[in-house]
Amino acid sequence: MDDTRPLIHRLVDCIGEEAVLRFLDAFAGQRIYIPRNVLAGGKIALAVGTTAAAALAADFGGEDMEVPSSKPWRAHVMRERDGASANQIARALGVTRATAKRYVSGTGGPPAAPTIRTDPRQIALFAEPQGRTGRG
Repeated sequence: MDDTRPLIHRLVDCIGEEAVLRFLDAFAGQRIYIPRNVLAGGKIALAVGTTAAAALAADFGGEDMEVPSSKPWRAHVMRERDGASANQIARALGVTRATAKRYVSGTGGPPAAPTIRTDPRQIALFAEPQGRTGRG
């Protein structure tokens, strides 16, 4: 799972939190082209407004963007700005209540993979044996 926070922070700096929320509502999970020139009736302008679309074009114009879902960030904004409950966040983001609670608690996405335990008495299956020089 890659970290999308730098992109979200860049978007917030560019067009503001409210416009980013509208942008994510319209395009999360999609790959979109950000045009260099804003069209008043274009899909981005319709979603975020002409002023925000112009700012996006100035910063990201001519690029394809993989728009992240950024559900943990959206959950934090909903909790901090609106005081939304875990149930409200879950419904708005299409996740379970447990996932919404994980998002706002700061633990982020899916639970961590279990730690692989090793027995120090066994050699590693794919590791280079220690102490060997490669000579027969």
